[in-house]
Amino acid sequence: MKKRKNCFMRLLLCILVLVAMALLMLNCNRIVIDIENREIHIADQMINVKKLDQHPELPTGCESVSATMVLNYYGDRVSSTEFASYWLDCGSIYEQDGVTYGPDPYVQFAGDPFSEYSYGCFPPVIQNAVNINSPYCHAETISGMTLEDLCYNYIDYDQPILVWVTMNMNEPQLGNSWCLPDGSSYTWTSGEHCIVLVGYNDYYYFFNDPMEGKTVAYEKTLSQQRFEEMGSQALFITEC
Repeated sequence: MKKRKNCFMRLLLCILVLVAMALLMLNCNRIVIDIENREIHIADQMINVKKLDQHPELPTGCESVSATMVLNYYGDRVSSTEFASYWLDCGSIYEQDGVTYGPDPYVQFAGDPFSEYSYGCFPPVIQNAVNINSPYCHAETISGMTLEDLCYNYIDYDQPILVWVTMNMNEPQLGNSWCLPDGSSYTWTSGEHCIVLVGYNDYYYFFNDPMEGKTVAYEKTLSQQRFEEMGSQALFITEC
């Protein structure tokens, strides 16, 4: 009797394992595993965008790598290093007569994305890079929407979106300042980061983060706060 009971329990365990494996296969694209916190999150909606890592080549090239992820999703085979080398319009940061000069990050990338001592840029710069160089895709800057709006208007239709937040969703800080070409002063927001919004559920937004080289989950309220603190800036890239 005891032997028969043990056989039944083993059979039941095998069935449960097979069911769990089947569920994982069905939802594999919707599962995000946070190794550090040992948490597993399942998205209600998730877009299968191939993840790319900005390291080691592009330590400050999060915008280029995020754009490349979405361009590749739509069939443009440009690499992130090609994007940063040939598509991205960059302006130097330099000092003259004790004054630091640099570009408007809404017009050019501030610095060199291949250098860890550079800054970044905002949606219009990436928009121009895509629209001038990609034969397959078109880009459009989005402003004023919430992350929830972006999910309902784009993610639900399998359209990933570039969003500007901060690294690890940390509180933004005032960074270095420089003089713009028009003579005005500009202060960089330290911690600026561009990632790709790919999914969501009731509690989390899911992003392909080029700094991590993987899909990460951040709590909705915190994500929205950092998104707003960075000006609620996003970029939509789609097929021409």
